[in-house]
Amino acid sequence: MAAVELENLRKTFTLTRGWGLNKARKEIVAVDDISLSVPAGQAIAHIYSQEF
Repeated sequence: MAAVELENLRKTFTLTRGWGLNKARKEIVAVDDISLSVPAGQAIAHIYSQEF
């Protein structure tokens, strides 16, 4: 039995540039079609950094 299960994960961000009538939007794909299964009892870690 899986403790965590993800199927066909997709994450996008919308980038907006300009203003008024000149506003342009672009979709940035960060993750596309990722599947993951973590069995019960297995340790997992999430490492996050927000440095630019």
